[in-house]
Amino acid sequence: MIIIDKEVDGIHNLPVEVLEEIFSYVDDRDVISSAWVSIQWNNVCQRVARRRCANKVPQDILTELLSEQEWGVVDWVEVWRCWVGSMIRPGTVEETGTPKVVKLPQEVTATVIDGSFVYTGNDDGTLELRDVNHKNFPIRPILMMKVHSIGLVKSFDLVLVAGENELHFFRMNLIARTWDKLQPDFGLEIGQNKHLSIFGPRFSVSDNEKVIHVYEIFYVGQTIRTDMICEIPQELSWVQWKLWREKIIGMQINGEIVVYSLLGQKGELMYKSEPYTVVMYKNPSWIFRDVVFCSTLASRGLLNSNYGPHTYVYMSDRWGTRNGTGYWIVVGGKAHRG
Repeated sequence: MIIIDKEVDGIHNLPVEVLEEIFSYVDDRDVISSAWVSIQWNNVCQRVARRRCANKVPQDILTELLSEQEWGVVDWVEVWRCWVGSMIRPGTVEETGTPKVVKLPQEVTATVIDGSFVYTGNDDGTLELRDVNHKNFPIRPILMMKVHSIGLVKSFDLVLVAGENELHFFRMNLIARTWDKLQPDFGLEIGQNKHLSIFGPRFSVSDNEKVIHVYEIFYVGQTIRTDMICEIPQELSWVQWKLWREKIIGMQINGEIVVYSLLGQKGELMYKSEPYTVVMYKNPSWIFRDVVFCSTLASRGLLNSNYGPHTYVYMSDRWGTRNGTGYWIVVGGKAHRG
């Protein structure tokens, strides 16, 4: 614990470099709390927290944490607080706690989970928010067309919903327990594929011409102000896609995985894999960060008795100097690498 004698304030007169060296020996809790002492100490703690984040937080997790910060601002002390509070330790297997059950009044068509919050949508256009830590906490629903997909733009506290033909932007008013609907500064008719992907202030959606549009939000008031980042035509239909950093990773209907850079107006193809049968249309598959997970149930589980209904294929590509394919087979709830 840091104790300050108000009659001896010489520590406040020390150069920033000296203060930073002193704080580098302070434990995590005191670095976080000391950031509230003064503007000078906050600046020092920001630098210390940034270095600790760079040294101790895995790169992919740090990238995701930074993407959720307020647009254009990084509070390194807050990022470090979130990491320390998570109690995650790289290389260790954490015991899972008792799962919490959320009872829904009907079947849902889309769900998103953020901490203890569960967002759900269904066929009649009902969009609801529940907190798993509180019973009977559904926020009043919004009625519109069918809810196909839900995404969270956490850097602006927005909920993005793909309806039947258009995008809807909402901001939650937790005090009034209502949704505030906001209007975007663009018009776009969504195509047959209602998939959404969000990274930081950017989001992507497909139109009727099979073009992936990537926008970036830079201001939110009654109107949401955006910039068009790029438009990527699909040579073949994409099953789904994922924004990650300055790239978009897509899974095509023929089983190919493609990666485009977002730096060009039409995107720039960086990588194209061979056609993977487990990625082909209608096979359950997911993209998490820059990793592709595919269920083998549809392609092998029903045909080969050696593969049970809980087997998965894991494919990881780093889209750069290191490419490769690995396999994770889930047996009895535990993952084994092949």
